[in-house]
Amino acid sequence: ALLLLSHHDFVNRESRGCGARKKRVLIECACGPVNQPENLRTMIYWFTGQPGAGKTTLAIALRAALRDRGYAVVHLDGEFLRELMANRDFSETGRFRNIRAAQQLAAKLHADGIVVVVSLVSPYLRLREEFKGKG
Repeated sequence: ALLLLSHHDFVNRESRGCGARKKRVLIECACGPVNQPENLRTMIYWFTGQPGAGKTTLAIALRAALRDRGYAVVHLDGEFLRELMANRDFSETGRFRNIRAAQQLAAKLHADGIVVVVSLVSPYLRLREEFKGKG
């Protein structure tokens, strides 16, 4: 299963503020009950949004909340992936390459029974929709 989350789905800094309460509510909703059926225990959470919108902050908090509930969780962050792959190409081709790497790694980890939390700008709707269709 894939849950594609956009920072703007939950927080609009200008109109609603960006308080810890809203982040806590999001995390509690996303975690679900600990005793859920085995086939629903793993999921890919994909945070998208503009740079500086809070994707990584939310992803780190979600990862911690899931780990506290006993889930095996990996957080894939866009900046980390760029460093890991030595991809400093911010052209459309370079961005596609980075997003594809994140998608492939997330899918592999998910298939191995690990909950994956991704925080990545992901500016291309086509790639996001394509990946959601595989979930």
